[in-house]
Amino acid sequence: MQFLWLFLLLGSVLAAPVNTSSGAVSSSSSNASVNNDIIPVLPSVDDFYSLPSDFDKYKVGDIMKIRKTPHPLRSVWAELNVSASWQALVKTTANDGKNTTWMVTTIIEPYNANPKKLVQYHIAIDSSSPDCQTSYAIQRGGSAATISSQAEMLFIQVLLNKGYYVVSPDYEASSSAFTPAHQAAYASLDSIRAALSSGKTTGIDSGASVVTWGYSGGSLPTSWGAALQPSYAPDLKNNLKGAAFGGTLANLTAAALKIDDSIFSGLLVGAVGGLAKTYPIVDKLIHDQLTPSGMKEFEKTYDLCMVPGLVEYLLAPIFNGEGHMAKDGMKVFENPDLQKVLAENTLAGETKPPIPQVPIFMYHGMFDEILPFDESQRVYDTWCENGIGSFEFAADIAAEHLIGILSGAGPAYKFIDERLNGVAPIKGCSKSTRLSNFMYPNVTTSLWDVGSVAWDSFRGDPIGPKSKSQ
Repeated sequence: MQFLWLFLLLGSVLAAPVNTSSGAVSSSSSNASVNNDIIPVLPSVDDFYSLPSDFDKYKVGDIMKIRKTPHPLRSVWAELNVSASWQALVKTTANDGKNTTWMVTTIIEPYNANPKKLVQYHIAIDSSSPDCQTSYAIQRGGSAATISSQAEMLFIQVLLNKGYYVVSPDYEASSSAFTPAHQAAYASLDSIRAALSSGKTTGIDSGASVVTWGYSGGSLPTSWGAALQPSYAPDLKNNLKGAAFGGTLANLTAAALKIDDSIFSGLLVGAVGGLAKTYPIVDKLIHDQLTPSGMKEFEKTYDLCMVPGLVEYLLAPIFNGEGHMAKDGMKVFENPDLQKVLAENTLAGETKPPIPQVPIFMYHGMFDEILPFDESQRVYDTWCENGIGSFEFAADIAAEHLIGILSGAGPAYKFIDERLNGVAPIKGCSKSTRLSNFMYPNVTTSLWDVGSVAWDSFRGDPIGPKSKSQ
């Protein structure tokens, strides 16, 4: 919890829309030079993020534009000394599965990179603002309102230090909608397709092994991407070796009931806003439920990143609690149209749900105060009952949500290393329950490594292994 309060204190200074007064738009040409402007251009005003005139000629997963990241990458504390990084504008499928849209993904090359090993890392964006997306947030000079994204760069640095290429997509796509699950999955999978096809620019081998990872909001594209890969991206079957995710966002209804009228109410408002952007019925329902002044207050979410959103809606009663914003309160969840939307975005919610065909590693704290542990248990039970080939679930007795990302990191790195190095996964289903996942056996990458890379970036050390591996 101490990390959350640090974010909230910083967010209290930042609880305003992201400043749009950035410098000139950067070149969208391939291999454009990193520039020295202090502030990167916001996605909402950057021409690189716009629909190209020849959009229709591309297929999903194609790179339509690519450039060097306009600014060096950074974490919370320091600039990252990587070999190279790029932004790619990629065509993808919209949430409805019929129309097409676009998104930007960031590809990062460490020094002495292994072109045959790629990790896709999903940062928890948790905002429906275009100016809070990963590709912007992780650049030097990106708004401090995106501090939570910058903090997750520490986990990416450890991956880079192992010699893995990393790709991190703006999986909310052009609509910047938080929580629509199919959109996140499609963007995730098309991001992998794009990275694997980028070899002439990035050096990634088209046959590279890939593992995908995400926590909390980042678990959404990771878990749904794994589940939908067999039907949406069967061409990735030989590349995708596994998926690791924790603090899993599996059921929006359960999460709403958990965090309403709490210090996490801002996440709920952002989630509802993301659904409203995607589903007209949800947008209409919001307008029906809120007063004009309530609507004005609600619409602030479209300009707020995660941490400022937490501050703006701190302890706000949305559906429950005294003075709740929604006119009908909890009865809103009885609306059949809303129930249909929520069911569509519930992981493993169907009688015969789509099942991942790759090994899965999931971890979750039993005291999670944001995303209920029971929903991860339900996903595990459902996928196992439906014959998943390999699924390990590591339950952490002592962890809540923020501790869970730390205690589960070591086991997740172990899973990733083993999948990328050809170690056979477990067969069938296996659940373990420990006092803490800090006690997970045979972990070789720990929080010490996360702290170490922070110090390395302070010193400006090259990020990557000392020599190139084969």
